[in-house]
Amino acid sequence: MEEQEFQYYLGLLKWSMPENAQEEAVNYFSNKIEDKYISRLIQDTDKDTWGNSMKIIRSLGKDRAIIAIQWLLYLLKDLNWPGASESIEVIKQFDTNELIPFIDTVLDQADLEEDSMWIYGIKELIGRLGIEQSVLSNKVVLKKARA
Repeated sequence: MEEQEFQYYLGLLKWSMPENAQEEAVNYFSNKIEDKYISRLIQDTDKDTWGNSMKIIRSLGKDRAIIAIQWLLYLLKDLNWPGASESIEVIKQFDTNELIPFIDTVLDQADLEEDSMWIYGIKELIGRLGIEQSVLSNKVVLKKARA
């Protein structure tokens, strides 16, 4: 997959595009996306593509979806964003011990940004996964969570 081809199909993922074009792009990426492009489905896009991006990432299975873990956690900045709830569903596939270092990193970033909504999203994820807060290196940050 060349960069130009990636950009073309990425543009078709926008919800303003005709449904058949969106479906074509989702199907294309689901079958042909290379690992180096997976994170960019979220990283290089905006809210208007995240719902479709999550369809693609979900279709890849957990072994390839883990590539985008940092960006799946980014979607938790606002649980009302398109793709946020789908992100949680994908994250549920992973082993919780595998997730803890990523959650710690994102929690530190959310604290650095003073983003209480993001902290809330992470706290919500932790609750849904049944992760004990005591295993996190920066668990005190969770007290700053605001919906």
